Amino acid sequence: MSALTTLPLRTVRLAALGLVLTATSLGLHWATSTTSGGVIPGYYVPDSYVIQWDEGTVDTVPGFVGAPIFTQGTSYDLSGAETPARLWLVCALVVAALALRTGRPGLLRVAALGPLLAVPLAGLHVYPGKVVALAGAALLLVAGLSARRRAPTP
Repeated sequence: MSALTTLPLRTVRLAALGLVLTATSLGLHWATSTTSGGVIPGYYVPDSYVIQWDEGTVDTVPGFVGAPIFTQGTSYDLSGAETPARLWLVCALVVAALALRTGRPGLLRVAALGPLLAVPLAGLHVYPGKVVALAGAALLLVAGLSARRRAPTP
């Protein structure tokens, strides 16, 4: 008998949805480049213009608008947050998968702690990745609390 069959079908469905949401949150934005210290991609117009003369001297003319400069920006922590938050989310995924594999609903409640710890580590701003991670934690918690082990049928 598989361990999945010892858990009610509702618990398995809730836990699977919680796993999907938690895994999806790793790919969503947890910050913006303004909150993470990066540069937003786009065109920037410098407020001064640098002129290099033939003899090698360089002059800066303040207030002279130069040509727009395009930058790709930085996105080093936009999706999935930073390493500590990622670590808690991956641990939650592993523990939740282990809970489904072994049929132990108590591990689902433990797995819900991962996203609950990851979100404050990434800051208190509201972004889609954090909301989806919290929704995944809520589903894992509900799945763990609603599970009552069924007696194995002979």
